[in-house]
Amino acid sequence: RPRLLQPRHPAVGCQRPNLAPTLDLATADAAELAGTFLRGQKRCTMKILVVGGTRFFGLDVVRTLSARGDHVVVLSRRSVSAFAGASVRAMTGLRTDLAILEAVRDEAARRPFDAVFDNIAMDGSDVSSLLDVLKGRVDHYVLTSTGSVYPATDDSDPLVEEQWEPHDDIGTSAHVGAYGVGKRRAEQTLH
Repeated sequence: RPRLLQPRHPAVGCQRPNLAPTLDLATADAAELAGTFLRGQKRCTMKILVVGGTRFFGLDVVRTLSARGDHVVVLSRRSVSAFAGASVRAMTGLRTDLAILEAVRDEAARRPFDAVFDNIAMDGSDVSSLLDVLKGRVDHYVLTSTGSVYPATDDSDPLVEEQWEPHDDIGTSAHVGAYGVGKRRAEQTLH
């Protein structure tokens, strides 16, 4: 079950706010998801790595977290200079580049990440390489996935989370394709 994120290393004098027990990930959009992790009169600043944060919902996540005052590190292959500021650190490069992975490891060594929002993992190796450099330095990993990780169903039957069996082979049908298989492997790596 999804849990709301709490800062792992709160700042001195920071009080943890009251937290709701769960968040329905199926009905939350990315900005709502980022914005509802912590609520309360006084909240702790979180350190969050956003992989792929310059377009689509990754952009919304970065904007929302930054506006909340969280320390955001954006890893993107595109320039993220528009975000550069007190609460956003930009890292430009590919997630497969060893120098970038070392920079992520160094950043986590300074202060571990409370969470990772991974918007661009395409396969299990993308997730495992990041987890390897973050060993013990990240509390939550949020993976953006796809409906293609579920088996094909009749259009009248909605897909539900319970239909996802992490280690089932979903094949390579037209519904799933290589994209769905890769995303399934990414999810399996986290399971």
